[in-house]
Amino acid sequence: HRMDRALSTFSVNESIEELLILVHRVASQKKVTFEKDFDEDMPQISSDPAKLQFVVFCFIDKNLKRLDKDSSLIFKTTYSGDSIRISIIPKGDFIESEEREICPEDISQYVIEQLDGSIIKNAEDKGITITLPVKTAIGTTT
Repeated sequence: HRMDRALSTFSVNESIEELLILVHRVASQKKVTFEKDFDEDMPQISSDPAKLQFVVFCFIDKNLKRLDKDSSLIFKTTYSGDSIRISIIPKGDFIESEEREICPEDISQYVIEQLDGSIIKNAEDKGITITLPVKTAIGTTT
C-alpha cells in the first residue's frame, strides 16, 4: 500500500499478510509460527492501512517477546455486515521477558480509535480483537 496517502481502500487480509512476511524471520528465530484463518469474503475497507499495521505489529512484537519457542500466533479475520474483526490469539507458553515493549497499550488504543475502531482484550486466551467499521471509498459506513 502507499504510505503517502492516509486513507486508501485496501484488503485487511492482504495488509496483515504483508506484515507477517516482514516479521517472519524474527518469528522463525524465536520458533513462533503464524497461523491464518482469513475470511475470504471480506470486502475491502477505506481506512489507513499503515495505522492498522502499526497496531497489529505492536501486538505481534509484544507476543514474540513473551511466547516461548514452539508457540504460535493465530490471525483470524471475520466480516459481519458493518464491521470487520481481526483476532490475534497467542498459543503456547509465556515466559518472562526483560525486553522493553515498543508500543504501550495506550498508544495502540489511541491509534485504533483514530480509525473509529476498538481493541478488546480477551482475558481467557490473552489475545485481542480489533474491530473496524466497513467504510466505502468515500468514507461513509455501509
